[in-house]
Amino acid sequence: MTEHVYEVMTEIVPEAGAEFPADMAGAFVLCFVRAPRLREAVDVAERALADEGYRLVDASHVLRLDPEDHEPSSDGHPTAAELDAVLATGRAHFGSFHCYPPDAPG
Repeated sequence: MTEHVYEVMTEIVPEAGAEFPADMAGAFVLCFVRAPRLREAVDVAERALADEGYRLVDASHVLRLDPEDHEPSSDGHPTAAELDAVLATGRAHFGSFHCYPPDAPG
């Protein structure tokens, strides 16, 4: 089955012992993962986050990306070469963590 690169917008909270600012409760982070289908992309992102000490709270959107057409940005979007590496190795790439405090509206 053909594998693709997906962008998964996630909300996470840290598990005990995870590297995370002490005054923050959670974060929104883009995860770039390799998967054969959209449904599996969320599962792959959840496992990759868990491996780093984070628990997935929600996944709000999933997009299939074409590394050749992808434009990197300053907010954590990877370069085409980094997306190629995700596809080649299966190792997830995380964008910037946009943290929020415990009293954030939600």
